[in-house]
Amino acid sequence: MTPADTVLRYLGVDDFGATRTAAGKLTAPIFLRLFYLCYLIDWKSSLERGKRLSNFTWRRANWGPYSPELLSAIVPALNRRALPASDLPAGDKEIVGSILLKWGNVEIDTLRNIANSTYPLIVSEHDSVLDLERLAGQYRKDFKPAQKISA
Repeated sequence: MTPADTVLRYLGVDDFGATRTAAGKLTAPIFLRLFYLCYLIDWKSSLERGKRLSNFTWRRANWGPYSPELLSAIVPALNRRALPASDLPAGDKEIVGSILLKWGNVEIDTLRNIANSTYPLIVSEHDSVLDLERLAGQYRKDFKPAQKISA
């Protein structure tokens, strides 16, 4: 698994519109955007490779996916520059890049709706741990594409 700070630095967290209040506190949109994007990256990685890309422990919160490890990694990551693309393994870059290309610039409400419509958040109870690898396996089993019948 890729460490949290590497994923955040690769994402270039300073490119997500982080702003500070007069008291110097970061505003909520950057935090929410990073939670949703990192969750979607881990969910896609779990679906495609059977394992999360990050080492985050995900929980289902009232507003969507939550990770205490991600929360504690965000502020230090905001103080670093983004890493070049070569600092992530090729498979990780592909997954991160596909999520950023599709969802990186959408409105926060759209991003929240996308994250909250994923299988793990639909089937899990509030405040439960989201075992993305197990849930990806269950998803593949329950929603396996129909086999084509050849004539």
